[in-house]
Amino acid sequence: MHRAILQACFPWFLWLLAGFAGLWLMMRFSGARLRLGRLRNLHGCEEGSVQTLSFVLTLPIFMMIVLFIVQVSQLMIGITIVHYAAFAAARAASVWIPAQTPSEPENRLDPISVFEGGIYPSWMTQPVTFNEVPAGRAWKYQKVWLAAVLGCVPIAPSKSYLTAQAQQSMSSSNSTEAMVSAYKALVPKAANDPVIPNRLRNKVYYAFEHTWIHIDGVDYSQNALNGPTYNPLNHPDPNVIWNQYEVGWQDPITVQVWFRFPLLTGPGRFLSPGHFLKAQLAPSDGTPDKVSQRIQIWDKNSHPRYAESVYWTQVTATATFANEGLKSVIPYIPKQDPIN
Repeated sequence: MHRAILQACFPWFLWLLAGFAGLWLMMRFSGARLRLGRLRNLHGCEEGSVQTLSFVLTLPIFMMIVLFIVQVSQLMIGITIVHYAAFAAARAASVWIPAQTPSEPENRLDPISVFEGGIYPSWMTQPVTFNEVPAGRAWKYQKVWLAAVLGCVPIAPSKSYLTAQAQQSMSSSNSTEAMVSAYKALVPKAANDPVIPNRLRNKVYYAFEHTWIHIDGVDYSQNALNGPTYNPLNHPDPNVIWNQYEVGWQDPITVQVWFRFPLLTGPGRFLSPGHFLKAQLAPSDGTPDKVSQRIQIWDKNSHPRYAESVYWTQVTATATFANEGLKSVIPYIPKQDPIN
């Protein structure tokens, strides 16, 4: 996981170095020097109107470079967090898929969440819209998705983008209130602060809306007659039923997590499609602009649940765990708790 994080962050690290280099060059050629003594007396100085003019002309470029550095730093943090979310989701898949529930047998997912067009020995899931799934269905898939959501909460914005009606519809979420209660228990000083719980709820609401997953795997042993599996293909015993989408012992389970990472309003608006830099950044050889294409707009006009538009870019990560769940002779059926 650490190597994948370094590989994903390396291009952004180069951009970060480029931003600091540009900031240093601008200060170098402008003749700026850091003098703390003069900086303390700056508020009382009434001389140098020409310096004021140069400051006004330089400030927009300076702020653009500073915001660029801040945005790239946030992206690098977001990449790291999404990799951890993928790790947590894959860990949850290796734990929950072997479990036996009333609607999903051990080492199998609900058929509603499995893509039936898969070609053996591979299997994969299909996108699940939870508000359209009947109660009690796709329970294991939701557990894996919830692990990814909670992993992405730290990089979700604390600003309230949803409307009051949308917030009220999501206020009954058990996961949200559990996180607020845990924070109050860990930080007693914030127990009576009304601002922090609302910010936590906003972060969870955004992560719920903008995190999705894809689970896939392969029958590692390909159900050989003598292989380490309990789901054998062409077994001579007719009482042993083979299931194409049953996850065998030590079969790899791969979870990919996507997250709509919110950008700062300034850089997002400046670089987004249809704005100034879309034409300015286009190379002279006619190749498409790759910067603005990676920035999308979650328009409030197209999503009535949102009071403000969000500029975002997609961050994704993948993690793989082996399924260690063996079919037990005596099944243990845990009590299901609601996902909400």
